[in-house]
Parts: sequence; structure tokens; C-alpha cells
Amino acid sequence: MDLNCPKLCLDRPGWQPAHSCATHPLRTPNRMPTTTQPNRWYHDLAYFAGGLFLANVFPHFVAGITGQRFQSPFASPPGIGLSSPVSNVAWSLMNLAVAYVLLGRVGSFEPRRWRHALTFGSGFALAALLLARYFGKLHAQ
Repeated sequence: MDLNCPKLCLDRPGWQPAHSCATHPLRTPNRMPTTTQPNRWYHDLAYFAGGLFLANVFPHFVAGITGQRFQSPFASPPGIGLSSPVSNVAWSLMNLAVAYVLLGRVGSFEPRRWRHALTFGSGFALAALLLARYFGKLHAQ
């Protein structure tokens, strides 16, 4: 029970009370929240790039926390030589920070919107496939 409501109605997610009050105005269950900011083309570009950066977090983070040396931009030669586990964790955290900025601070990313999810997922999938191909060739040698 919501004790702040004068009619003592239940406050459950997705439940629409029969009245409107300051505690919980009338809402439609399972509806997407409306955004006040329009979706611009550069928001889609940011969400795509956010997927790219987020996919790059995982190989470096896993290699770093398991103590394995792995390729990173800090190696010599960059992207081919092996870097220390600490530098791989640092690189993964930098990628995570960039992904956060692109997804959480540009526009109003809503993963439940098809357009946002597909744009982000396309970037993530593209990066995952390209990284698998690139690192697969390096490790096969």
C-alpha cells in the first residue's frame, strides 16, 4: 500500500490506479516512456559506436583479469604485440567509459525501443565479429 496516496491504493509496477494523484499519476501499463528530446541522426551514430566500444571491453577485460597478456594499443607494435594484464584492464575500462558516455549521455538511449536496440546491437555485433576475425588471425600464427 502506498500510504502517501489519499485513497490508499496499491503502487505496483504496470498497474494503473483508477484515479490520478500526486503520488502516482495515471499511467498506461507496459508503455514506453515518452521522451522530450527528439532522436537525431547523430544519436543513432553514437548508439552504434557505443555498441562497438562495449564489445571491445570484454576481450581485454577477460584477458586482463585472468592474468594473460593480450593485444592492445599500448603494445609494441600497437594492436599486434602483447600488453600486460594491467594495461588490458585499463584499456577495457577506457572502452567502458566511452561506451557509457555514448549510450548514457548522448540523446536518451532506451534499450526497449527497437530503433535504439537495433542500432546498438548492430554496432556490438559488427565489432564482435571483426574482433573475432582479427584476433583469430593473430592467434593462429
